Amino acid sequence: MLEAPILSQPSALLGQLQSEFIETLPRKIALLEHLCTSLPGKPIHTPELSELLRQVHSLKGSGGIYGLHIITVICHQLEDCITHEVTNASVFSASFAGNCLRHFDLLNKVAELALASPQAEFGEIWSELNRLRDSLHPERGSALVIEQSRLTQNIIAGVLEEFQIRPTLVTDGYRALLHALSEPFSLIITSAETPLLGGFAFSGALRLSDSVNRNVPIVLLTANQSPRFTPTRKTDPSHMITKDTHLIENLSTTLEQVLLSNQH
Repeated sequence: MLEAPILSQPSALLGQLQSEFIETLPRKIALLEHLCTSLPGKPIHTPELSELLRQVHSLKGSGGIYGLHIITVICHQLEDCITHEVTNASVFSASFAGNCLRHFDLLNKVAELALASPQAEFGEIWSELNRLRDSLHPERGSALVIEQSRLTQNIIAGVLEEFQIRPTLVTDGYRALLHALSEPFSLIITSAETPLLGGFAFSGALRLSDSVNRNVPIVLLTANQSPRFTPTRKTDPSHMITKDTHLIENLSTTLEQVLLSNQH
């Protein structure tokens, strides 16, 4: 009896689908460029905007499906750029189109590298994306904050605001790890006691990954009174602070140290 063919190599099938997606990238990016360059001078709520957002959102999702997370992050940042323009302008500006084209340049670089090699490394493009983000936002950086308590969240956000650091708030360690594996941050602040994945486990997983964030400073907050902390293992967080009445003061001091070390 003849047996039906079995897909014994699902990874090979995924690789084939990824290759087909990569081959379509230049055409998809060209469409985005066409839509974007047609916008300057037009009122904000124009049909071209809806189509641009739809195409960007579609590409963002495809990047995640086919394992090209850098595409997802570039598109996410591009969506932020579009949202900022829509919120603050009545007509699309030429500078907006220029900022979009800078994102499309990065997407084209990703496509070029991915077409050349399925195992391409995107380290330089991650760095360019960070520089682009910093040029578009005058803040001194961005922080991933992993904390359940609304009160502690507010305290951390207040300290970060003083340092002009933009926070991304997440309440559990597992979702935070997904963020950290795909989206670049200047630093990470995590509670030791977080659902699904605790602070130490989060730090270890991130340090051992090949994420762009594997070497960023990690500040761990703990409810336990701890002696002076010194990281001794590769997987350790960079700093540890006790959640007590001195939290604001100690967090501010730690951020000053982090920012100073980042300048060197």
